[in-house]
Amino acid sequence: MKIINNFKSFFNQCNITWAICGGIAIDLFIGKQTRLHKDLDISVFWEDRDIIIEYMLNNQWTVFEPDNGKLREITSVSNDYRTIDNIWCLSKHNKTYTIEHLNDNYYDITCNTQNQDNFDFIEFLFNTKKDNQFLYKRNHNITLTLKDSLKTNKEGIPYLSPELVLLYKSTFINYLTSQDLDIIKLVNNYRHDFNVCKNHMSKNQLTWLINALKISYPAGHEWICNLHTL
Repeated sequence: MKIINNFKSFFNQCNITWAICGGIAIDLFIGKQTRLHKDLDISVFWEDRDIIIEYMLNNQWTVFEPDNGKLREITSVSNDYRTIDNIWCLSKHNKTYTIEHLNDNYYDITCNTQNQDNFDFIEFLFNTKKDNQFLYKRNHNITLTLKDSLKTNKEGIPYLSPELVLLYKSTFINYLTSQDLDIIKLVNNYRHDFNVCKNHMSKNQLTWLINALKISYPAGHEWICNLHTL
């Protein structure tokens, strides 16, 4: 929670709409930490991308855009390719990641921990909204009202609703046959998030998630059957 509070104090001065997403959002929804979290993920909107980049650069953070398995440094909004929906930001006191310069503006990055302990890394994930609706990135026909998408806990921390977070996480469950240890770990974490969250969700949240999963996975998904038993 200390990292989240540090982020809120730091970023509220940016004066844009944001919400914690990823596994930490599940913990905020439930009201307690249920597992370790490697990094801090923040949901924001595309129209605020330039504002965010300028804000981070002005506060002496280094900004990167993922590019074919590497990171490309963004030194101003004019050299942001805007070809991917996330950026990575590291403080000058960063200890969470090790950065290795490759060539030009490209870098390799290695994570040094399984749990982010310091407020020194932020991943911003850019989403789309239209007519008061949050549009699911992988299928804009799947929508949720902004009111239902963006929640706030009793401490005033904004977070992305659990049904949206789980829908995003559902993609990795399809990699069940992967031998990649990182994918296996992700799948295990995402299954954990689903299992600890499902019994806390309202009937409306569960219904929305089931319908969204059916649209996203016409051939079926393991979570659909699991939710129908609730």
